[in-house]
Amino acid sequence: MILLLLACHLEGQPEASVGEAKGDGAPPIVGAPPIGGAPGPGVAADPTPERPLNTWSALLPGLELAEFDLAALGPAGRSPIGDSRLRVARVDPTRLQLELRMASAEGGRPLPVSTWMARADAVAAINPSMFREDYLSSVGWMSSAAHRNSDRWAPQQSSLLAFDPLSPSDRPFHLFNLGCEARPDAEARYRARIQSIRMLGCAGENLWSDQPKEWSAALVGEDDVGRALLLHVRSPYRMHTLVDLLRALPLGLRALHYGEGGPEAFLALRTPALTTMWTGSFETGFNENDDVTTTGDLPNVLVVTARSMSGSTEREQPGERAR
Repeated sequence: MILLLLACHLEGQPEASVGEAKGDGAPPIVGAPPIGGAPGPGVAADPTPERPLNTWSALLPGLELAEFDLAALGPAGRSPIGDSRLRVARVDPTRLQLELRMASAEGGRPLPVSTWMARADAVAAINPSMFREDYLSSVGWMSSAAHRNSDRWAPQQSSLLAFDPLSPSDRPFHLFNLGCEARPDAEARYRARIQSIRMLGCAGENLWSDQPKEWSAALVGEDDVGRALLLHVRSPYRMHTLVDLLRALPLGLRALHYGEGGPEAFLALRTPALTTMWTGSFETGFNENDDVTTTGDLPNVLVVTARSMSGSTEREQPGERAR
């Protein structure tokens, strides 16, 4: 079980927790090297060879990867644990598409990341938001065109990750900052919507209050030209410090959405150029070590696919159509 203590967050986010899941023995991805080289449930952490730092590498059209040495930004960037590296997958949503995979729509059981990616034929994946103790429901609102996972609106969460637009003329992906953008606008324009904690304000300021707890983290950002940024740090940081470090990098961050923290925070890639996964580990007060090498099974995953962009980008899934 992971326990994220967010009570000190500037927006007043109450403590959130998620339950413990058991692996179901699902097979690894078929037709591609196993993510992280580890078959079966769970995925091994960060087995990739050394890559050039601070340089974008094209993995396939519309998907790039960069690794940044946060320690190079000064003492605040040097984590006491691990390599102090940030990994960022940059996604062009006009060439690739986002999809939301939810256990509540697909059998009712959490699955290994490798299984989620195989089902979607995904090239990248990350945590979309925190989830509740039922190990199915998102803490805040979560819905796609075909299924509503959670209709609970968390009033203290002011980031809304939106994609699958109703109009083909609209941008395919947008992070709504509800401090200065309207929720009804997002609801009127996008079929898929995921609520979580906003980490940047309307002027790009750091909204996470400074607090002593630190953890691994997976985040989703939007840059100044509308690309999706999938960000991951295994080395633990205070979230206020991490936000400041991200603002100092040449990422063009316009908005930042909290995905997950601790051992279950992950970023996975599955391309001909690179197939791997980075997992989290450390979390103050819960898992104070760097030993975790698998995520276990997860209920909700945001994936990136290379499917056609025509029509709705969400495939029909069992369950009630969201409205």
